Amino acid sequence: MFANRPRPEAAAALAELRALGLDRQVLLTGDRAAVAHAVAAPLGLSAVFAKALPEQKVRHVMDEIAAGRRLLVVGDGINDSLALKAGAVGVAMGPHGTDAALAAADILLIGGDLRHIAAAILLSRRCRRTIHVNTAL
Repeated sequence: MFANRPRPEAAAALAELRALGLDRQVLLTGDRAAVAHAVAAPLGLSAVFAKALPEQKVRHVMDEIAAGRRLLVVGDGINDSLALKAGAVGVAMGPHGTDAALAAADILLIGGDLRHIAAAILLSRRCRRTIHVNTAL
């Protein structure tokens, strides 16, 4: 995040994820509530959890899993590492990511562009189809 506003590509990235069927989007951050809401508002995010400590982040992820959801967790900090590991898929944003976040994630995106998350999902879906077709033959 840049001060009190979202990253420039964040709105497009979230729209791409919604187009892929990932409509439940949550901002779970250790930032102060005022900062979190200032970032979330222009993105249309109504689910905002601020001032979350690492154990609260992982508890939130586990609660979502208990409710039957499969989570894609995106983060870059040491405070995100437990949540990244707990999600169905953890994505670490590489250029600013801490070693702990990078080690905990299933997917490491080298660039910092959030739109690469949707590209990674599309690639994984295409690969799964290719593997299925190859196996079926």
